[in-house]
Amino acid sequence: MSAPAQPRTGQRPGPEAGDRARAEQVAAPALSRSQDSAVQTLRRGLQLSPEFARGLWLTLVFAVVATVGKVIVPVAVQQIIDNGLSGPDGPDLGFVTRMVARAPPCSCSPWSAPT
Repeated sequence: MSAPAQPRTGQRPGPEAGDRARAEQVAAPALSRSQDSAVQTLRRGLQLSPEFARGLWLTLVFAVVATVGKVIVPVAVQQIIDNGLSGPDGPDLGFVTRMVARAPPCSCSPWSAPT
């Protein structure tokens, strides 16, 4: 069995009147616009965190590989239709085979998967 509840007496404990007055006087820091350009800001950030700079280059390489992979498939399909299937001498199965063999290594990399 629990103890009986005690009746409340007095005020709740909390900040005193002086503490509240001091808290009201402390203002939030004002936001100011920097005169630095975007490139200067990025350079400063890279100087402050060199480990980010090391990983940034690898991220850019992966982004380029993914972009190339996403561009190759439509180009390969267009070339196959224009030159391999609709050529002046009829379908060129050798051309189609070469294009089909060359496109997957570029487009099936793990970094070119759709997101």
